[in-house]
Amino acid sequence: MFKSLTRLAFLVLVTAHFTGCGGGGGSDGAASSTAPTYTVTYEGNGSTGGSVPADTNKYAAGKTVTVLGNTGNLAKTGFSFAGWNTQADGNGTTYTPAQTFAMGSANVTLYAKWTTNPTYTVTYNGNGNTGGTIPTDAVHYETGQMASVLDNSGSLVKTGNDFAGWNTQADGSGTTYAASQTFAMGTANVTLYALWTANQLDPTFDGDGKVVDLTPNISKSASDVAVQTDGKILVAGNSTGPFLTRYNTDGTLDTTFGSSGSRDFSGVLAGKVTAIAIQPSDQKIVVAGYGDSGDLIVGRLAANGDPDMSFGLGSYQGIDLGTAYDTATAVTIQPDGGIVVVGFTGTNPDGNGVIAEDIALARLDANGALDTSFGTGGMVITGLAGSSDAAYAVAIQPDGAIVVAGSSEVNGTGNLDIVLLRYNSDGTLDNTFGTSGYGYETTDIGALDVGMSVVIQPSDHKIVVAGYSEMNGYAFVLARYNTDGSPDSNFGDTGVVTTAIKPFYNFALDLAIQSDGKLVAAGSVGDVDSITSSLTNQDFALARYNTNGTLDTTFGGDGMVVTDFGGESEAQAIAIKADGKIVAAGRVVTSGDSDVAIAVYTP
Repeated sequence: MFKSLTRLAFLVLVTAHFTGCGGGGGSDGAASSTAPTYTVTYEGNGSTGGSVPADTNKYAAGKTVTVLGNTGNLAKTGFSFAGWNTQADGNGTTYTPAQTFAMGSANVTLYAKWTTNPTYTVTYNGNGNTGGTIPTDAVHYETGQMASVLDNSGSLVKTGNDFAGWNTQADGSGTTYAASQTFAMGTANVTLYALWTANQLDPTFDGDGKVVDLTPNISKSASDVAVQTDGKILVAGNSTGPFLTRYNTDGTLDTTFGSSGSRDFSGVLAGKVTAIAIQPSDQKIVVAGYGDSGDLIVGRLAANGDPDMSFGLGSYQGIDLGTAYDTATAVTIQPDGGIVVVGFTGTNPDGNGVIAEDIALARLDANGALDTSFGTGGMVITGLAGSSDAAYAVAIQPDGAIVVAGSSEVNGTGNLDIVLLRYNSDGTLDNTFGTSGYGYETTDIGALDVGMSVVIQPSDHKIVVAGYSEMNGYAFVLARYNTDGSPDSNFGDTGVVTTAIKPFYNFALDLAIQSDGKLVAAGSVGDVDSITSSLTNQDFALARYNTNGTLDTTFGGDGMVVTDFGGESEAQAIAIKADGKIVAAGRVVTSGDSDVAIAVYTP
């Protein structure tokens, strides 16, 4: 009996043991299944671009989570990504990419954290303006954002100056920007100052120093300008026919001259008028040009604009050089009243269309008749070695010798060089002049060198030629010569000065000398059209030089003045008034029409 009870107890213990080890499938057994896991979700939190990263892992409590980076390039306009935060408002715990944390006992959402980008402003400053309003840019720019420069929409003005864009420095020494030009914003506010260039314009002349002849439906341009002893301004030019117009000192038309201020030469000069000169003795006006017949024509008017019927064949004289065509480019008056006109004459010697041009001179006496003591019957034709020779300017030395400037292919390179010739009073070349031994001197600067004007310095009788040269762009050129025609090494670089007011297009077309010996060159400057590579944004341009050839910085601040007439403009001629004021005349083209343009500058 005892053995039976012992065996029974053993069976009971064994049964209890196996039941406790899970073999029975009760409720206690279900409570011991796999531990719970949790997720990490990323949220763009207002992003405007990119995609949120995805973490596909499931984490048990206590497991290490490595925070993802901004792999989808999330972006939000005006903000920068600054990591992840456990709260959408950024007030929770912030994590940076690759940072770790221990998973808790709940799912986690990490919100993109955004910080507002700093922004900067562009402020415009009138920089001493005397009128107009300053433009306002209300945009706030982030670093790297492109800012577009505003134009002078408020018509800012400053007395005696022209608006020339905007500069990052008030003194103009910083970076200059034009309207619509762009720049990348940095990490600071930007102030752009109005850039002013002294225009030297005389406000007593039509209020702003400029006059434009807006004759309706007629294209007009000025070819030459001269000043009478009373300060009135004579402008010669061409439209439907050649004309001569006179302006009062205030810029108004002088209606006592000719017919309501102008004289039409259509009945006499049925071609072009190119040059004028005023006789010092009686203020009579000599005009030179060429007719449709191909001949040179010289005419003379009384000081009031009436034809001088005592001159030539009844106020004019035709000059036939006997070639295919003749062109007058300049005229001057000798002390004895003789009139010298220069230009060029063209022929087609072999009939194949190749034109050979030679320098041409003619001299008339004070009555308008050809002076037979000069050349052959009053005419001289000079052909140098090249096929293209032309004279564009003339001056008379105190001893009566005639100095002529122009261009020539004489050096045989196929390029044009500046040429300076001197003639004796009888029209023969002065073979003592220049280094050629034949009465001329050439100056080779670039591929295309043209002398457009010549003056003789009263103080020492040295000769100065102004024109232009092509040297990877066109530049103003001044060349000075000693009285024997040799280059003056004391002027500029071995006798030559070049000036580029703008990077590419700079043309000096006339030259005048002030009473103090300073030289003023006038012409035009322009930019390169980005599509056609042609000349554009063409404006009047003047440069003033000291007697040694350096730029006179008292003129325009740097020796140079550019005048914008609101269209494509160029100064063809220049004259100095008795009070030192400088007169430039030419044309301005707007909407396809050409108009006479005149500017008067203070000295």
